Amino acid sequence: MRLFIIVLVLLNLIYFFLPKDTPPAAPAAGAAHPGVPALVLLSEVQTPPPTGAAHAQVAERTAASAPPPQPATGTPAPKTAEQAAAPGEPLDQPALHCRTVGPFYSQKELQRAKEVMRPLAEHLTVRVKTRTRIKDYQVYLPPLPSQAAARKMVAKLRRAGVRDIYLYRRGELRNAVSLGVYTEKERAELRARQLRRRGYDVKVRPRTEEMSIYWVDVDSREQVDWTTLLRKRLRTGAGGVDDLPRDCAVSSHPETSPEAAGE
Repeated sequence: MRLFIIVLVLLNLIYFFLPKDTPPAAPAAGAAHPGVPALVLLSEVQTPPPTGAAHAQVAERTAASAPPPQPATGTPAPKTAEQAAAPGEPLDQPALHCRTVGPFYSQKELQRAKEVMRPLAEHLTVRVKTRTRIKDYQVYLPPLPSQAAARKMVAKLRRAGVRDIYLYRRGELRNAVSLGVYTEKERAELRARQLRRRGYDVKVRPRTEEMSIYWVDVDSREQVDWTTLLRKRLRTGAGGVDDLPRDCAVSSHPETSPEAAGE
């Protein structure tokens, strides 16, 4: 019995260390059932490359879905219209309203008007025009033949009670006698008629002077009634100021001084 147990243990050990045979591979699925087509997965199907029109359609779809090309490093991307605008300058600015305001008859009046207009203006351009105007009317005796004759006439007038006498001793009216200066033509004509009735051959002549008249070309983003504004802000001289339309293409320059401005 003891010998039997020893033999059994030895047999077990021998069986444990003997090499094992590899089990046979499973038969292919297609071989199990002749005449039945083999099952092929979709991922195992080989799709042939598209040709002709199909190839062009595939290329178009691929290009449309592809992301836009990125610029190379160091090359700035093209700017849009919004980015191309000047910094701080809005794209939609109000339209310019271009007017000509005036006339102003003195430097002082012009300066006061510019102070009122400048805060509302984009540009101010001062233009100067020179005009001859009638300053007053003079009643006078035309030049006499000599200075002695002129002095004699002055003495005669004074004896007759005529006042406001002036004798010209030089210039184009040399030896003429002035008998009064009037701002209104009607008063000068009345004085001349009175002296003529007393036998004096007097004349009436207008006296002129050159004067500067200032106009302001103003461009504004706001629609301003400049006549009303100047009448409110200036105490004198604004009642006759005109506010005239002007083509913006004609003048849109920075402000110039009245001395440098031309017509």
